[in-house]
Amino acid sequence: GWRMDLYEDNSLVDSKLTGADGCAQWDGLELPATYKVGEETRPDWELIDWPGCDPTEITLPGTHTCTFVNWTEVHPVFLPLIQR
Repeated sequence: GWRMDLYEDNSLVDSKLTGADGCAQWDGLELPATYKVGEETRPDWELIDWPGCDPTEITLPGTHTCTFVNWTEVHPVFLPLIQR
């Protein structure tokens, strides 16, 4: 899974790993409040979009769903050919 981070007032308040479904969920957050959600960065991966959501400002109460779209370039692997 990917590590997802939850921030309140720019302070990290919790981190979770995404489950088998690729999701992380937080329940019981304090109201009213504005949170931010971010994801870990990984070598060779780039965040390219989060359609339909601004993860930098999630205002409660309410239910918010953010989808992070990541991209990586596939690096070809060359194997030696051995003829006998």
